[in-house]
Amino acid sequence: MAGDLTRALASEAAALTLTPEDVEILIDRAVMLGSAGKYWDALDDLNHAHDLAPKRADILILRATAYRYLQSFDLARENIDQALELAPDDPEGLVERGSLRKATGDLSGARRDFVDAARLAGNDPIGDAARLNLEQLDVKTAP
Repeated sequence: MAGDLTRALASEAAALTLTPEDVEILIDRAVMLGSAGKYWDALDDLNHAHDLAPKRADILILRATAYRYLQSFDLARENIDQALELAPDDPEGLVERGSLRKATGDLSGARRDFVDAARLAGNDPIGDAARLNLEQLDVKTAP
């Protein structure tokens, strides 16, 4: 189903019909919906997943991302703060908080988060994302 979002979403919907309380399937579908720009629909799944697993930082990080894309920055901040309270050294959470800070004009705060995320994540994709964001900040702030 790679590359066929419609089929993938149909498959996830069928799986949720069988196991409507499966947090992993809810998260998977939310990620697919978010990648399709359907952030409100993604939030519906993430809210359900959060109700089922309220102590999972990954769900809160994904909700923060969706809210940031919707420019609901206060809700994004609330979710990312909760996520980082649960998992203070989560590189994905730090990248998301850095992205939120960048979107709201706090470039020095964003830089700190991206540096911390890059250090914690090393050479994995999250570390690469953190370093790319740092490079973009350097370009944006260059004289």
